[in-house]
Amino acid sequence: MRLQSTLLVAALLTIAGACKTVRTEGYPAEYVSIHGPTHVWVTQSDNSVVELWNPTIHGDTMAGFNKGAFTEISLADVKLMRASEIDPTRTALLAGGTAIGTAAIVATLMGSGSGSTCITPGTDFVTPCPGQNGYTSEGVH
Repeated sequence: MRLQSTLLVAALLTIAGACKTVRTEGYPAEYVSIHGPTHVWVTQSDNSVVELWNPTIHGDTMAGFNKGAFTEISLADVKLMRASEIDPTRTALLAGGTAIGTAAIVATLMGSGSGSTCITPGTDFVTPCPGQNGYTSEGVH
């Protein structure tokens, strides 16, 4: 049971990453000022790529942290900038899939009707109902 729980958590964390996508942003200064991303990838005019964490705009300069060091890049040297964003379509699909999966698990645990599970009075234990053996339970069906 513990292995199954671990695998389920690992699968959910992997799938949750599918909610994000990386897009190229046409106006780096405006994007950083409006959206305040946690990190971006900046391609400079010499085609080198710099990953900036906590980027900010100061006049004609983009500033942030690269490998722990404060870094400034002139906006004139920015060829393009990519940023990670939440993808609404992927997020909706994940939420819908999670809801359907949860409903399927609950339906399986609850049984297919016919009073297949009972809650023992005075406890929170869910057990199979003994109704098919000729006697009934006072449990909740």
